[in-house]
Amino acid sequence: MGTQMSETLGERWSQALSVPSDESLDLGLLAVLIAKAEYTDLDIEGTLAIFNDLAEEVMHAGGEVEDLRHVMFDKYQFRGNQDDYYTAANSYINEVLRLRMGIPITLCLVLMEVGARCNQALAPVSFPGHFLARTQDAEGN
Repeated sequence: MGTQMSETLGERWSQALSVPSDESLDLGLLAVLIAKAEYTDLDIEGTLAIFNDLAEEVMHAGGEVEDLRHVMFDKYQFRGNQDDYYTAANSYINEVLRLRMGIPITLCLVLMEVGARCNQALAPVSFPGHFLARTQDAEGN
C-alpha cells in the first residue's frame, strides 16, 4: 500500500511540475504535495479547498487587496510563529492553514494562493532577513 501511495504522490508531483513554459507552476498544489510526503493521510483536495474557502470569503468582502488583508490577518489572524520559528509545522502548508501560523515564505504562499483565486496578483519579494508579497499589475509589474 505504501508503494502505491508513493507512486500516486510521485505521479501527482510529476503532473504538477509538467506545465507548459508559458504557464506558472501551481505553488499551492506543490506545497500540499510536499506536506503529503510527511502527512501521508493528508487529503490533498480538501487542503486545496481551504484556499478556495478563504478566497470565497475575500470575494464576499469585496475582493480587493484590502479585503484579502482583512480576511487573512484580521479575521483569521494568520501570523508568524514567533514562539517556535524553527518547528517543522511552519514549513508544511497544511499545518500553516490549520494553525494559521507559519514562517514568512509559507505565509506569503498562502496569501498568494488566496489572492490568485480572487484575481489579486501577488508576487514574492525576497528582502534581507524577510520574505514578503507585493501586489502586481496585469503586466507583472
